[in-house]
Amino acid sequence: MFKAHRLAELKALLGSPEFRGWADQLAQLQGELVTCHEKHEELLVQTQLMEFRAEHTQKAAIDTVYQAGESEDEAGRLAQEVAQVESQGLSALASFETQRLKTSEVWYRLNAQQLQPKGQSQPLQDEYAREDQKKAQLWDEVERQWARSAELSLQVAEKQLLARRTRRQAEGLFAQADERKRRSNRIKVELEQSHAAQEALHARLSSHLRQARETFGCTPGEAFLY
Repeated sequence: MFKAHRLAELKALLGSPEFRGWADQLAQLQGELVTCHEKHEELLVQTQLMEFRAEHTQKAAIDTVYQAGESEDEAGRLAQEVAQVESQGLSALASFETQRLKTSEVWYRLNAQQLQPKGQSQPLQDEYAREDQKKAQLWDEVERQWARSAELSLQVAEKQLLARRTRRQAEGLFAQADERKRRSNRIKVELEQSHAAQEALHARLSSHLRQARETFGCTPGEAFLY
């Protein structure tokens, strides 16, 4: 039940050093509580943001590993094609060597016939021209296979280099994700400490408000004393 007080008594109470000291401490506690609450909210946002960044970086790292794997698979496919082309090149070179020997044989026969008196060399000249043309065509095929093999080998080296580079990028992203997870955990510790500090300030504030009842005979509300 409320007790009536004269206005002069209320003025004397509000002007007393004891009440002013109590009010100053109340304002200080309320200010500390506001500051603590703001810090808690900021830490909560930082935690959520860091967790999001860690998860996003982790996903990017996994995607990068897949990209490296795709480059490695492509390098393997190209390496198989290189082996096939090199095999075809060796076969073409063997055919060229066979044709070269055959062309040389015709050339020797042609020269021998031309040394004989009244030798009829036209048929052999035609045969030599045909065989020499075949030899030239086979050599063109050999060079084409070699050029294709060199081109594919360069592509293999490029894909392997890209795969290694991409894997290094993935390793960097994984490390960055782990660091962000550690930072998030550190912030969570601060968040728990901030929550405990808030609880402690609420307890001190409640105790301080109860002191008003005991010391000044007032009933504390949320924002006023009665």
